[in-house]
Amino acid sequence: MEAPTRATVLIVDDTADNLSLIGRFLKDSYTVKAANNGQAALRIAFSDTPPDLILLDVMMPVMDGYEVCRRLKADPRTCDIPIIFLTARTSIDDEKFGLDLGAADYISKPISPPIVLVLQPGSLAVASVESGVLRKDAEHDDGCRGEGLGRRSGRADGTAWGAVLPG
Repeated sequence: MEAPTRATVLIVDDTADNLSLIGRFLKDSYTVKAANNGQAALRIAFSDTPPDLILLDVMMPVMDGYEVCRRLKADPRTCDIPIIFLTARTSIDDEKFGLDLGAADYISKPISPPIVLVLQPGSLAVASVESGVLRKDAEHDDGCRGEGLGRRSGRADGTAWGAVLPG
């Protein structure tokens, strides 16, 4: 009997410690890929084996996370990959901007283990990624959602992110 395929999470952060920390939390449950800049993230996302979920830092040199998100959401090959921004930016305007770009959620740094544990298999937070069932809101002609599956637009299972994230 063939083992089930594990979902792949791409972690994108220009800080090696953040890549290592988040990778350690997820490695037992997911195939983890890492990129330390926006260009590397795009290469991985546009590869023959794209990730199922992207955890994306906003503040990076050369190409910030917002630009990476814009490019991924503009391309039919990657527009349905859920993106969760991980960032030290905590203003409502920053969060709204990221969600308006199509991100599924916006999590503030420093990242705490309980937040990362929300991404564990079987959790409500990744049920849509693991099952491959994504609610299609604001359907475009190219089949991409106009908005993310985040707490503002609702998740694929019909619940809000606030029902899953502690605090």
